[in-house]
Amino acid sequence: MLVLLILQILAAAQCMRVPHPKCTYSGGGVYLSCEQSPLEFPTTFTGDAVATNVQHIDLNCPRSYSKNYCNVLQDKFAPLPFRSEIVKVVLSGFRSDSGQRTPIHEFLKLVRQKITTLSIQYSVIKYLDAEYFRGFSSLKALYLSNNDITSVDVNTFQALTYPTVPVLGRLVGQKLHTISLSHNALQELDWSAFQPLGKSLENIHLESQNPKLKTLERSGRAFRLRLRTLSLHSNGLPSIDKAVLTTLTPLGSANFDFDFRWNNFCLSNADCSCCDIMDFLRWIGSLPRTTASTGVQFTCGSKNILHGSASTFKVDHFRSCAITSNSFMHRGCHEVPPLEISCHNETIKSSLSDLENTDASRLIISAASGSRCSSFLTSIKNKATTMTVVTAASVHPATTFTCAHGNVTVRGDNRNEHGNSERLTFINDLSLPCQQHFDNILQHVGDLMVNFDNASAVVHLSSQITVLAIEDWLADFQVCPLHPPLIINCTNGVVTFSERGVAATKATTVLVHADQSFRCRNVIYDVHRYIVRQETTKIESASRDGWSESVVAVCQKGQVVLSDGNPDVSLATTLEYHSAPNALCRKAFYGLLNFVMDNWITDCFACQFL
Repeated sequence: MLVLLILQILAAAQCMRVPHPKCTYSGGGVYLSCEQSPLEFPTTFTGDAVATNVQHIDLNCPRSYSKNYCNVLQDKFAPLPFRSEIVKVVLSGFRSDSGQRTPIHEFLKLVRQKITTLSIQYSVIKYLDAEYFRGFSSLKALYLSNNDITSVDVNTFQALTYPTVPVLGRLVGQKLHTISLSHNALQELDWSAFQPLGKSLENIHLESQNPKLKTLERSGRAFRLRLRTLSLHSNGLPSIDKAVLTTLTPLGSANFDFDFRWNNFCLSNADCSCCDIMDFLRWIGSLPRTTASTGVQFTCGSKNILHGSASTFKVDHFRSCAITSNSFMHRGCHEVPPLEISCHNETIKSSLSDLENTDASRLIISAASGSRCSSFLTSIKNKATTMTVVTAASVHPATTFTCAHGNVTVRGDNRNEHGNSERLTFINDLSLPCQQHFDNILQHVGDLMVNFDNASAVVHLSSQITVLAIEDWLADFQVCPLHPPLIINCTNGVVTFSERGVAATKATTVLVHADQSFRCRNVIYDVHRYIVRQETTKIESASRDGWSESVVAVCQKGQVVLSDGNPDVSLATTLEYHSAPNALCRKAFYGLLNFVMDNWITDCFACQFL
């Protein structure tokens, strides 16, 4: 009994010890706070006195302390002793005696394994690399604001990536869901640094860099992020790189918050159609109507084109940027080059050999004066003007046909800008009726070329774009859809559609999202199996283990490339179907939509339209 009593007294005495006279415990000893006095490690801080049951450690500079970086890791500091229960560490005002980067990773190396929340603020860090976070295998939230960080190595977060493995039906591996790098000194950032966290990251804060963040680019391969929050406000971004935007998948969630206030978008342009931000504008327009982004201020050049919400932009501003013959397409913003055909000196030259499968949405034809070339162009003009939907006017030497939302207008120009040449341009907005008109024109052009008097006089300047792997297509072959994606969402057995008239949608992408309910699992399963069974489908990977979160399908040149060919074992909750704007792919795209209509609209007991 005496021995037991002595041990209890010693244990109580141990619990009463504090590492510094100004430190205090609360919550039964699980919370240690030291913020009443500057700390020097190890001179004034006794690490061995940290209670064995502590879970939360808060080491901050006193609020009344005027000197910056009051907590000092001296040259011979000792790391915090091992304490198995520590899950949260909050540090501020730290520096090293050497004046170099504060070795926080060394200070925490014995306790880092179970830390889920790490906050380091107002400290001397300067730069981030993979070594700084090695061993933090349980980290869920990382807050690194106000640390004068000037660079982030592209491999910084690679150390936080661990194999994702199934355990009792759940994915165990990546855990980090929040990163804050706000109020630092980043002038540029490689977005590929976030690629290793694609399966877990939900919130990124990059606001208020000083000097302001001016460059945001992606150097590595394509990847996907499922974010709920992306804060970029109060920076100097002139635009956001399209390679970055392709990593952000709209999930149709009302919780998604994208804050891009107070940036310098398009300062060198006077109007809202400036090319360098058109990709960004279209991406904003593609966000679901339910996206909440209140208090947004968006300026472009001298104009304030958006004040309100992303849905306001989508309805009002995007309509004002509808395709016209004087739109951004004529300023080189469309990434797919136009199909160009010329007839000069009795020879036809075509920029592509495969007219039926071109992904261009513009056709430009020029012809010199002369019997055969003039007849060639006249026949094409006659074909275009016989379409019943043409609503305007006379044809002139330089003529533009514009098809928007199924309606074709024709505008002419009396000025002959090409010497003795005539010029015809046909533009379509990728909607189904416009694509059909465009295909009719292309077929007619192809027939004329085949029947040209001298077949050897037809010269193809280049071949059609080859079928790319899915990731390469998403990253490099950017079609620039003019319409938001069609979103089909299934939650608790209720299927919702982002628009009515699904079979007539102008979208070129379908995003299907489902929860784990039985009916919703069947929604994903049925679409997946439908794509697999099509004769034109090529399976990119049929040996998946079933744990992928998303299945991706891309149609190019009439062939569908599918990321996973085994729906029987797939546990994916998201399916993406992207269609290039050519005749065969649009046919496959609308075939899929007809399948959706037959299964979930005409026979849908719980369907809603947003």
